Amino acid sequence: MNASYEAKADYIYIQLKGEYSNASAIELFRKWRDEAKRGKLYKVLCDLTQLIGFFPRENKPAEKFSTAELIALFLPKNISLAILAKPSQIEKDRFVEDLMRNRGVRVKLTPSREEALKWLKVK
Repeated sequence: MNASYEAKADYIYIQLKGEYSNASAIELFRKWRDEAKRGKLYKVLCDLTQLIGFFPRENKPAEKFSTAELIALFLPKNISLAILAKPSQIEKDRFVEDLMRNRGVRVKLTPSREEALKWLKVK
């Protein structure tokens, strides 16, 4: 899994590509946190549309729980995270989104870039 970062005027855009694994995600989450702090940008748009294996519907609840816990552990509470995902990556019951919110993460999962930017209150 690899990531590209682009600092916009009032948010950071992160695009992830490749195969997802919790092991590689830990270092990337640290980089997100550090990039956001360095640029004093507390709004993040994370594009997962080219990432394989992240929140697929066929994952077991324990795997989804583990991923949500990992995100909650590494992201500071003052960061708003909009996650752009394919519809196939988003569950109807919003299980993963609810798990992250219950752990203090300000998060929005959506298949729409426009909706993500609106939720972040950025352009």
